[in-house]
Amino acid sequence: MKLDHPLVGAYEACMSTYEESRKLRQSGRHFFAGELKKTRNILKLSCRQLGSAIGVTGQLISQIETTAKSILSREQVQKIVDLCSNEKHPSAPSQDSKNVEES
Repeated sequence: MKLDHPLVGAYEACMSTYEESRKLRQSGRHFFAGELKKTRNILKLSCRQLGSAIGVTGQLISQIETTAKSILSREQVQKIVDLCSNEKHPSAPSQDSKNVEES
């Protein structure tokens, strides 16, 4: 016989919320990885070259693009954006960012 206990309900609610947030984070990392690779290709840089330009290893850039298990810091992302501006190769904003700007 199963006992109804508030702790069981709290645990189930917590685990449900945790699982949802994990899925959201994973989705965000995959989106970031795709945009990173697209931007790197527009800049015509290897993983090693881009990593060197922003102060990380090429191995980390490759790992982010292929496994999407982590992302770069805001400062590192800004360095990539600056590279796009300096090289006159601005990456086209995605449809999502256009919608945000119009709001």
